[in-house]
Parts: sequence; C-alpha cells; structure tokens
Amino acid sequence: MNLVSSINPQNILVSIDDTDKKSVIAKLVDALYETGEITDKKEFIDDVYFREEEGITGIGNGLAIPHGRNEFVKNSSFAIATLKQSVEWGSIDDEPVKVVILLADSLDGKPIMLDKFMKKLSDEDKLHFLKEATSVSDVISVLDR
Repeated sequence: MNLVSSINPQNILVSIDDTDKKSVIAKLVDALYETGEITDKKEFIDDVYFREEEGITGIGNGLAIPHGRNEFVKNSSFAIATLKQSVEWGSIDDEPVKVVILLADSLDGKPIMLDKFMKKLSDEDKLHFLKEATSVSDVISVLDR
C-alpha cells in the first residue's frame, strides 16, 4: 500500500484547535466514519482506547500514531491531524504532540501502514514539515517525498 495513493484528503485535518487527546481522537474517528472507512464509531474508538492502554502511541518528536483494528474497519486507512497547539499525549519522550496519525486496520490483512509511516517520518526534516503544514496539499506533499 502506497501512502500517497491511499490518502483521502477528507481525512486530513489541518491546524485543528483541539487541546486534549480524547477530542483529537474523536475528531479523527469522525472523519474516518464520514468517509465510510469505518462502520461503527463507538466500537472503533473503544478499540483505539484499548490499544492506548496497552502501549504508548506517542512515539516521540511531537508525533502520535494511535490505531485500531477490528471488524468495523471497512478498508485499511488513516486520518491525520496537525494541531495548532501541542497536546499532552503520554509520549515516550514525555513531550506533547503536534501531529496525530490515526490508523484503521481491517482484519483481513496485515497491519502495514504503521511501518510505512515510521519509515517515512523517521526523517526529521519530513516530520518538521508535516508539523508546519498549513494545508491538505502540504500534508500530501510531505508524504509524497
């Protein structure tokens, strides 16, 4: 799966005002539901919170990658939010996050998007540009590099 070819621009939220982890996740889940990627918001968000309790999804350097994987995911997909203000997340580096990528993996395939995002955003320059993105096209451009 190529990240850029699988982007739904409606699932990219730029410079959102949310100031806490739960509201950011809820907004991203809403986007996935509205675009038909998931079929049950409550069940999917419950799975995301379950996984949040299992391990840290704030991977450091201002980035969090929460995820869910259950039967309510129609197509493996993702939603991205860039935040106006950093949000406390409980990251491995104890720093707040500025970019959140919510992964939705279907049960009928291997979860591969996490690896792709980790490789793509291990480049600090790309992550910096993603944090500074002011439009959907900026986000797509960073992921296309």
